[in-house]
Amino acid sequence: MKFIGASSALFCAFGLTIAVVSASPLAITMSRNVFVPSSASVRDGDTIKICNSDSRFHAPLSLNKGNQFGNVKQINLGPGACTSQTMHNATGKPITIKIFDQLHYPPGVLTLTIAPRAGTVAADNWNGTFSDGQNVFTITASGTGLSGSSKWTAPGETFEKHGSTGTFSDCTVNGNHAHCKTSPGTYHDPDKSIATTGTVDLTLSGDTLTFVGTVTSATATWHVAPYTSAVHTGAVFTSVAKRQGVR
Repeated sequence: MKFIGASSALFCAFGLTIAVVSASPLAITMSRNVFVPSSASVRDGDTIKICNSDSRFHAPLSLNKGNQFGNVKQINLGPGACTSQTMHNATGKPITIKIFDQLHYPPGVLTLTIAPRAGTVAADNWNGTFSDGQNVFTITASGTGLSGSSKWTAPGETFEKHGSTGTFSDCTVNGNHAHCKTSPGTYHDPDKSIATTGTVDLTLSGDTLTFVGTVTSATATWHVAPYTSAVHTGAVFTSVAKRQGVR
C-alpha cells in the first residue's frame, strides 16, 4: 500500500488508525481502551495532544527514556480533558516509543515513531576513542555537531620527545562524514616545534574512523639550522583508526 500526501492524513487498516507524517501538534483521542490513531510519526520537538473523548477517566503513561510522563505524577484525564506533551529525540536516528493507558486492562497502546531533528548527530555512533597504534582520536558528539582531539606519538619514541597534539571543532556533520573547519595543533621533536592550523575530515564506518588532516599554516621555532620539514603548509596526514573499548 502506498500512502501519498500531507501531514495529518489518517488511514484505516485492519481496524487500526494510522497517522502518517503528522503535523505538530498531533491530536490523539482516547476512547474505551483505544488510542486514535494507534500509530503515528512525529519529529523531535513536536507536540502531541491527548484528549479523552470517552465518558470515563483515562491516564496516559510513557516510561520511555527522554519522553517520560504520567509515571511520577499520574495524569488523570476526565471526559473532555486533554494533556499536551513534547516529544524528544536526540539520537540522530528514528526511535519508537509506546504510550499506554494505565487505568484500564488490557491497556490501549499508542506506538509513536519520533524522527530526529534535522542535522542531529548520531552521538552513540560518533562518541568514543579511536586509535591506530600511533594516533589517538577522541570524539565528543551532541546535538547537531561534534568536536574532538588528536594525539600522535612517533614510533619507538616517547611523546615528550617526538609527537603532536591537535583539536578539531566547528564541524559540519552529514551522516557518517564530518568536515571540521577549525583545527589548531602543535608538533615537536628535538630540532623544532611547529604551531599549525588546519582542517579535518572524518569518515566513520562502523567502528573504523578515517582521519584526514590538512595543514593550512605552519609556524616553526627551530633549535637547529632550518631544513625541509614534513609538517608544512599544504601537508596532508591520514590515519585509519579503530574504536577502543565497547560502545
